[in-house]
Amino acid sequence: MPFTSIYTIRYLIEYPDTFNSFRSRDNITISCDNCQTLSTRIVKNIKGYIVKGSKHSFCSRNCQTLYHDTTIDIPCTNCHNIFKRRKAQITDGNNFCGKSCSASYNNRVTPKRKKKVLNICSNVECDRHVRNHRSDLCECHYSEKRDLFKNMTLHEYQNKDSVKDKHPSWVNSHVRNFCRSWNKDLTEKPCKVCAYSKHVELCHKIPVSFFPKNTVMKTVNNKHNVIQLCRNCHWEFDHGLLYFYVEGSDISYAPYSNIIFTLIDAIKRYN
Repeated sequence: MPFTSIYTIRYLIEYPDTFNSFRSRDNITISCDNCQTLSTRIVKNIKGYIVKGSKHSFCSRNCQTLYHDTTIDIPCTNCHNIFKRRKAQITDGNNFCGKSCSASYNNRVTPKRKKKVLNICSNVECDRHVRNHRSDLCECHYSEKRDLFKNMTLHEYQNKDSVKDKHPSWVNSHVRNFCRSWNKDLTEKPCKVCAYSKHVELCHKIPVSFFPKNTVMKTVNNKHNVIQLCRNCHWEFDHGLLYFYVEGSDISYAPYSNIIFTLIDAIKRYN
């Protein structure tokens, strides 16, 4: 039974019930999307076009090239300005005249970032807002918690549930993190040795591992035991190539060297 109706690939995709009513060996009259020339195609071959994602049908390769290279005027979805776009670049959904309009429209319709709302302090008796969206404490209770860590000994801190099961090489990592948090003003100064100011690191003159376990962390991270160094000078200091003289003494100090002053005297000086 011959079929005299004329179809396009896009029509068959939009109305699958009509397309599924044909048998795989039936012939369908297809119209060329460029020159509207009629041609007969087997349903089985048309299914292959649709599976590959094709939405057009052409009578020749020349018609296909002419169709995709043709530019037409279309409105921008965001600013509604008319602009030219090749047919091959036109989508079924939104079309934009530029990246700026695309970003403005998508950020407005589907925002990726939700508005940050500051919560109330997690302390039961406090109704103040938290410091920032990452914190659960207000400024006052955050300061109290920070002072609590300052007066905690190394032994007490290293026996906390969140720290005690860590690898030995990592056990002093949080102590160094506290040092960077408590001595932020030093990170704004240039390197003490070479005056490099692009990037500095905080270095302990006396390594954390040299202090007794009953030493409080504010002593370990005291600003007199911390010096700002660039990465190169920090490496030289850690490998014994740089020496620092202790105030009020003729003794110089470099980590892992044989010239180390008594830690007990250092603790008394820093306290």
